[in-house]
Amino acid sequence: MMPISCQGSGGEGQSGTHLRADQDILQPQEVNWEAEGLHEPISFKRKQKQRSRFSLSSLLSSRASGSDTGFGSPAPQVGQNGDASPLDPYVPIGFNSGAEASKDGAPLDWYVEGPGRRVGYDDFTAIDWIYEYTKERQRKRLLYSSGQGLLGHARRLLDASNVWLVLIATGIAVGIIAASIDIATDWLGDLKSGYCKNGSGGGKFYLNKSFCCWGLDDHSKCLDWTPWGNALGANSSGGIFTIGYAFYIVSSVFFAACACFLVRNYAAYARHSGIPEIKTILGGTVIRHFMGPWTLAIKSLGLCLSVASGLWLGKEGPLVHVACCCANILMKPFESLRSNEARKREVFSAAAAAGISVAFGAPIGGVLFSLEQLSYYFPDKTMWQSFVCAMVAAVTLQALNPFRTGKIVLYQVTYTRGWHRFEIIPFIFLGIIGGLYGAFLIRLNTRIAMWRRARTSSRPIIEVVVVALITALVNYPNHFMRAQNSELVQSLFAECNSVTYDRFGLCATGSASIGVAIYLVVAALLAFFLASLTFGLEIPAGIILPSVAIGALFGRALGIIVRLWQESYPKAFPFVKCEQDIPCVTPGLYAIIGAAAALGGATRMTLSIVVIMFELTGALTYVIPIMIAVMLSKWCGDIFGKRGIYESWIRLNEYLFLDHRDDTTPPDVSAHRVMTTVDDINIITATGHTIASIRSLLANTTYRGFPIVSDTSSPILLGYITRNELSFALKYSTSPTTRNLSDDTQVFFSHQPFADPIDTLDLRPWMDQTPITLNSNITFLIVLRMFQRLGLRYVLFANKGILQGILTKKDVWSVLNGVEFRRYEALQDDAFHNFENRNEAEEVGLLDGNDTSSLGTADLPALEKAKKTEEKMMIDPFEVRMRFTTQLQHLSAAVTSSQKAAHYALKYRDLDEDLHSCILEQLERNNMNNRANIMYFIEQLCEMAIKENYLPYVRMMQRDILRVVDSVVPPDGTGAANVKHVRHVLSGLQAKEVLSAETVAEIDAALKDRDSHPSHLDLEQDEVPEGGSKLKSEKPQLRLDKRQIEQRIEEDRERNKRQRESMWAMTGNDLDEYNQMWEELSPIGEDDFIRSREEALERAECVRKHEEFYKNLHGIKEQ
Repeated sequence: MMPISCQGSGGEGQSGTHLRADQDILQPQEVNWEAEGLHEPISFKRKQKQRSRFSLSSLLSSRASGSDTGFGSPAPQVGQNGDASPLDPYVPIGFNSGAEASKDGAPLDWYVEGPGRRVGYDDFTAIDWIYEYTKERQRKRLLYSSGQGLLGHARRLLDASNVWLVLIATGIAVGIIAASIDIATDWLGDLKSGYCKNGSGGGKFYLNKSFCCWGLDDHSKCLDWTPWGNALGANSSGGIFTIGYAFYIVSSVFFAACACFLVRNYAAYARHSGIPEIKTILGGTVIRHFMGPWTLAIKSLGLCLSVASGLWLGKEGPLVHVACCCANILMKPFESLRSNEARKREVFSAAAAAGISVAFGAPIGGVLFSLEQLSYYFPDKTMWQSFVCAMVAAVTLQALNPFRTGKIVLYQVTYTRGWHRFEIIPFIFLGIIGGLYGAFLIRLNTRIAMWRRARTSSRPIIEVVVVALITALVNYPNHFMRAQNSELVQSLFAECNSVTYDRFGLCATGSASIGVAIYLVVAALLAFFLASLTFGLEIPAGIILPSVAIGALFGRALGIIVRLWQESYPKAFPFVKCEQDIPCVTPGLYAIIGAAAALGGATRMTLSIVVIMFELTGALTYVIPIMIAVMLSKWCGDIFGKRGIYESWIRLNEYLFLDHRDDTTPPDVSAHRVMTTVDDINIITATGHTIASIRSLLANTTYRGFPIVSDTSSPILLGYITRNELSFALKYSTSPTTRNLSDDTQVFFSHQPFADPIDTLDLRPWMDQTPITLNSNITFLIVLRMFQRLGLRYVLFANKGILQGILTKKDVWSVLNGVEFRRYEALQDDAFHNFENRNEAEEVGLLDGNDTSSLGTADLPALEKAKKTEEKMMIDPFEVRMRFTTQLQHLSAAVTSSQKAAHYALKYRDLDEDLHSCILEQLERNNMNNRANIMYFIEQLCEMAIKENYLPYVRMMQRDILRVVDSVVPPDGTGAANVKHVRHVLSGLQAKEVLSAETVAEIDAALKDRDSHPSHLDLEQDEVPEGGSKLKSEKPQLRLDKRQIEQRIEEDRERNKRQRESMWAMTGNDLDEYNQMWEELSPIGEDDFIRSREEALERAECVRKHEEFYKNLHGIKEQ
C-alpha cells in the first residue's frame, strides 16, 4: 500500500467560530445575553409545527404567528454557505437550527451531536456529500418555516427558480460560444490555404471559403477565393503547390504556438480536453480555478487556434469544459447554488449535457453522455435539468445557424438507402477494429504522456511547435488529412449521388476505387499516430472528433471494398437480394459505423454513442448496425483494459476518483489489513490541551484531520475534526477583534460542566460528533462500496467504542491503484518476457496429456520454467506487501518474529525493492518501540541474505542506512531511548561486514547529540482538575503512552535475556565446546589433587553410610 499521508480531508461549509459553553445551570435566570454577545438563547430543539391557516392575514404576513423568538429578535443571518455567518460567531448551527427560542430557564442545548461547522475545502480534496445535502435540507427547512404569507411563497418560488435560470442562461451562453467557435475555426482554418478578396461576387476578407464561394459546390470555380500561390503570382502548378505548402506549415505552427502560449501564461487549466477533470469534480473532488472566467476565455480562444492549426484534435470534449465554466460563472449571483458543492455538481452535470448537445447536435445524446460518462451522482431531477439545458443550447445554436445550412453541426447527413443482412459481417469486423483502435490508442497515448513527464526538462511550446510541424508536413500531401476534421467527416458520411459535388473523389468507381481505399487506410494509420501524439499537449484538445474521423476513414475504405466486391460479382449468393437500379452498398454507412466503433473503443461508451449517431443520421434503420459495432468494440477493447481514454488519464494524473461503476475486483482482505491503525495516527484527547499545544500539533503534522478520543490508554471515539476547522477556530479565538484568548487557554472537546466559558475554548461545534464508524473486521469490499455509493471522505473503525483505525478516500484510492500498478508490472516483467516458454509448455501438455514420463529431457526445463512463471503470475504483489507490512507492525523483541519476517522478505525476493520501500515507510509511520524492533529485524535480514547469497537487500540497506537511523533516532530527541539499540545493531552489521568501520564511526558520532534530550523521560505532568486551567505556562513536552511504556519495558527485558543467553550459546560442533572449556579451565596443580582426595573420601563415607542404613532397614547382621 502506498504511504498514507493523510488522516482525513478538509471539510466544506461556512466559516464560523466557537459557541459559548453552558451557563451555570443553577442560576439560569441570571444569564446576561447581551454581555455574552448573544441576541437570543441557542437551542437545537425541534420547533413545533404551525397549523396552516388560509386567511387574509396569513397571506399578507411575512411570518406565521408564533414564529418569532421568545426574545423578539430577528432570525439569524445566513452565511454564504447556508450556515451561520463567520462574522456572527454565536449563531446556532445544527440539524434544527433556527430562530426558535428555548424554554424559559432552560440551559443552552447546543452541544447535541451533529456534523459540526465547516470552513471550506482545500484544493484536490474530497467534499462531504452527506454534509452538503444535510445543509441543503436545513436551508430549505429554514426557508419554508420563515414565512407563510405571500412574501414567503414568493421567496420559495424565487428560490426554486434559481437553478432553472442558471440552466437556461447556460444553454444560451453555450450555444452562442459554440457558434462563435465554429465561425472562427472555419475562417482560421481556411486562412491557411487562401483568403477571400473583395470582388464582384460579393467576397469579403472576413468570409471563410464556404461563404466566399456560396452557391458553388466546386470551389475551384470560385472567383473571389484566392489561394496563396495565386496571390503571390505563381503560375506553374509546382509553384502554387510549394507556396501553399509553405503557408500551410507556417500558419499551422503559428496557430498551435499561440494556443500553447495562451494556455501556459494565462490559464493552465485550459489545456487538454477537460473531461477527466470534470469527471473527477463531479465525483466529489475540489479543483480550484478549473472553471473560472480566465479558463473560459482562454479555452474558447485557444480552442479556435488549436483546431484551426490542423492538429488531429477536436473541439467536442473541450466544449463540455466550456459549458461547465459558463454554469460555474452564472451560478455566482445565486447563494443557494454557489454555496453548496453537491448542488453545484448537479448543475455541472446538466451543463455537460449542453456541451455535447452543441458539439454533435444531439440533445438526447448529450443527456445520455452526461449520465453514462461523466456524472457520479445523477438523480431523476438532474436528468430533467440536463434535458432542458441541452435543449436550450441546441435551439440557440440552431437559431444562430453558423453554417447557414440549417444544421447544428456540419456533418449531419440523411440516408435514403437501407442495409442488407450480408453486411452484418463487415459491420462486425468494423466493431472489432474499433475496439483494437481504442485499446492501442489508450496504450500508446498514456505511454507518450508518461514519457513526457519522465523527462528532466520540459519545453511545452517547443513540443507543440514540433508536433504541429510534423502534422503539417504529413497532412498537406494527403488531401484527406489536409481538410478540417469536420469537413472530412462530412464528406466521409455523405452518400454518393449525382447532385452533390465529390470534393475528395470518394465516389470513384471501378479500379480507381482501389486506390482511394488504400489512400483512406494510409490516412487512417497516419492519423492514429498523430492523434496519439497530439492528445496531451499543452493546448485545448479533444479526442472525440479525431476518433470519429479515423473510424470513418477506415469504415469508408471497407465500404468501398465491399461495394467493389458486389459490383464485380452481382450474381453471388450474398448479393441476390440487391435491386438492379439501386446501389446495394452505401460506403457512407460504413463510415458512420466505423466512427461509432472507434469512438466506443476509445471512450468505452455504448448507449450515448448509439443515440448520438442516430441523431446525426436521423434514421432508425441504422440503429441495429451501430449497436452491433459499438457492442463489439467495447467487448474487444475491454480485453485489453476496461478503462476508456478519460479514465486512463484520471489514473495517470492520480486524481482522487473512485468510480462506482468500476467492476475491478478489490483485494479480498478485511479492513484492519489496510486501515491506518490507531498507533500510526495522531489522535487528540478530549481534555488536557491548550491553544499552544494544538497549534504545535498542527505545525508538526500534515494530516488533514484528527480523531477525538477520551484518552490514550482507552481511546473511546468521540468524534473527528478536520485540520481546516481546527485551524480556523484557533485563529478566530485568538484574534484581537474577537475573544483574544491567550496561548495558555485550555481547550477541550467534550462536555465540561465546571469549565469557565470565558477562560476556556470549547471546540465541540467544530467537531463531527457523528462520523461514519464501522467494525475493523468488516471486509474491504463493503468499505469500498460505502465510499463509492455514499461519497464518504473518511471512515473510522472502532470495536465496542474503542478506536482501532481510520481509512480516508485517499487511502482507498491508494489501495485500489496500488493493486493494479503492481499487478501490471508483475505481468509485464514475468508473463510477457517468458510467453514463448509458457506456450511451449502448454503445447507439450496438450500433446501428451498428464503423462510426464513421455516428455523428453529437453522439454523438462521448459516445463519447470513455465511452472515458475505461472507461480510468479499468481503472486499478488499487493497481498505480499500487505502481509509484510503486518509482520513489520507486529514485530517484537523475540528473535523468531524477526526471523519470520526476514524469511518472508527473502521468499518474495522478486519484490525486493517494493518490500524495502515498505520497511522505510514503516520506520517513518510507527511508534518508537516498533522502530527499534524493525532495526533489529534489519540486522536479521542482512544476516540471512548474506547466508543465502542474495545481496540486493544488503546493498539497499547500505544505501539507506542514514535514513534508517534518522527514523529510529530522530534529531529532535524523541528517539533517545533507541540510541543504545541502534549502536548495538550497527556494531552487529559492522561485524557481519555489512557496514564499514568508517560509516559506523560517523553514525556513532552523530548519535552522541541525540541521546541527551530528556523529553522522552517526561512521563507525567502535573494533574489538572477537570474543567480547570493549567497554571504552568511552559510548552508541554512529548508524552509516552502508558501502554507503549509497558511494552518497551517487556521488550527491553526480552532483549537483555537474549543477550545473557547468547553468552552460553554454542554451535552444534562438540569441538567448539571443548575448545571453550579448554580456554576457560586452569592447568592441573597440587590443589587439584588434594581436592580429588577429599572428594574420594567423601564419596567412600557416603557409600558406607548408605550400606549401614540398608542393613538396618532389612535386619541384616554382619557375618
